[in-house]
Amino acid sequence: EFQRFQEKTTFIMFDIDHFKKFNDNYGHQVGDKVLQTVARLVQNNIRKTDYLFRYGGEEFSVILTKTNIKDGTKLAEIMRAALANHVFKFKGERVSVNISLGVTPLKAGDTVASLIERGDKALYKAKENGRNRVEVLY
Repeated sequence: EFQRFQEKTTFIMFDIDHFKKFNDNYGHQVGDKVLQTVARLVQNNIRKTDYLFRYGGEEFSVILTKTNIKDGTKLAEIMRAALANHVFKFKGERVSVNISLGVTPLKAGDTVASLIERGDKALYKAKENGRNRVEVLY
């Protein structure tokens, strides 16, 4: 199944920027609420044929089936903007939640491990270049 779509699959790895501050400043219940809201907003921006996974902690991955890298990158930017524009309020205070995203295409010969590794490198590049952004790695 994984190799069947070849170049028409895009993989996104993303995480919540400075997530630790939500747990530290507002408590773990708020941190959990942030995770749930992020997942819901992303799920609302992808199709039923796409897959959203919590990868660990505040890190997630998305598999966009039948989606080339150009369209996958556009969708990653839509996801980023949806979070940046969402109004989060905790204890009456408006708080911004941003995500950094790494995007990569499925290439011939990829394994699950190689795809995740490339997505993770793209995510790291987004973090390195200032966070709250999308970076692509081919």
